[in-house]
Amino acid sequence: MNAKTLAWAVFIALGYVCWPIVGKRVGAPGVWMGTIINFCGLVCMLALSSRQLINGPMVTTKAILALVAVGIFNGAAVYVYSLKTTDPQINTGVFIVLISILLTTLAPLVDGLLNATMPSAKQFAGIALGLIAIYLINSK
Repeated sequence: MNAKTLAWAVFIALGYVCWPIVGKRVGAPGVWMGTIINFCGLVCMLALSSRQLINGPMVTTKAILALVAVGIFNGAAVYVYSLKTTDPQINTGVFIVLISILLTTLAPLVDGLLNATMPSAKQFAGIALGLIAIYLINSK
């Protein structure tokens, strides 16, 4: 992975990490925070990708249906994420770390299931370390 890709990854990670922390800091209710963030995300996506959407190839009906299904699932997940990251009883930073570990643990498994890719032995070791990290982050 080159430096430019790593820089974009840092940008993306900050985008995901900052909004729930800022939302909690300013006292935004979770439902408002998630709705505003997703609306702004939609506007930004449309503005940045409008040329590709207009001039690029159209997706298949099968792809549209699959993306709508996972979009609904993602929307429900963001709703719960918004509620949990603003809950005063939950340490927002620790919760985000937990979600991040779960993302890195689940991604190769879901990818393997859907795209028939097999994680390497080192990647399986990383998944195991992720599971250990989840155990440690949840223990007192």
